Amino acid sequence: LEDFAHQNGIPAGTRGERSAALDHGTMLPLLFVNEAYTEYKLVRTGLSGLSVADHYRFGMCIRAAAERLGKKVVLIASGDLSHKVSAEGPYGYADEGVRFDREITQAMASGDFLKFLSFTPEFAEKAAECGLRSCVIMAGAFDGIDVVSELLSYEGTFGVGYGVASFLPKGENPDRRFLEKYLAQEEARMRDIKDNEDDYVKLARYSVEHFVRTGKR
Repeated sequence: LEDFAHQNGIPAGTRGERSAALDHGTMLPLLFVNEAYTEYKLVRTGLSGLSVADHYRFGMCIRAAAERLGKKVVLIASGDLSHKVSAEGPYGYADEGVRFDREITQAMASGDFLKFLSFTPEFAEKAAECGLRSCVIMAGAFDGIDVVSELLSYEGTFGVGYGVASFLPKGENPDRRFLEKYLAQEEARMRDIKDNEDDYVKLARYSVEHFVRTGKR
């Protein structure tokens, strides 16, 4: 897996690790897994500040490594949804939090992995989510594959959204190569932003771009 990742420019594995500690996103799923299974080998991965596209590509690397090994693999994408779904919760309430949880659980239920990629960073931050990139990695592992999807549960009892879903592969489908669609979608979004800039913002952007390209003010 580490070699596949580095071939794709992703600093994963021991060469990319910043902390060897196991966080709650790893420990809590293992608590339940170990109640039912013991004869398995575990590969623990984490999230990073890299782009959404890189997390998707990393999921593709996981798939490639699993196929190279010829082993049965279960990928657990762990993390909370929004931390702001109730005013009584520790993080308070935000409309974006409720909307985020509604939209991502709908995407889980329908197997719409492009939706995982399509949340804007601004919206995701206002929703105070922490599990989205786990879902994106998982989506990358299913790149070009049809899935049987099922939303098993959702609750926000303590002001934080918790969703559980399962996805089983059922054959190749070239129309489910979501990275290409996401990149085209992002390109169109950036064009739209530029087209709607006022003159002052446009001047500031041109000034920065000129300096980055030429080193001249």
